[in-house]
Amino acid sequence: MNKRFISLLIAGSLAVGLGAAAQDTPVPSAASSDNSGKVKPMSRHQMMKECMARESAKNDGSTKAQMRKTCKVEVKSNAGAQDMMKH
Repeated sequence: MNKRFISLLIAGSLAVGLGAAAQDTPVPSAASSDNSGKVKPMSRHQMMKECMARESAKNDGSTKAQMRKTCKVEVKSNAGAQDMMKH
């Protein structure tokens, strides 16, 4: 009985610890950070890729050409904003 109780106690502690660690995981954003702490802007290719994935997930009946056009506008506006932040 004692071994079973200790095993359950250890398993429960591990589950709680893993849950807390998962909550501390940072969420990626449009800009990533390297080890020096400087923020590195996302490449246009990566922004386009993520936009296409979001548009595809909407399932609103848009064609790939329509999604690409929407994403090009979004990437262009985001890239312009990033360029302005550099100066």
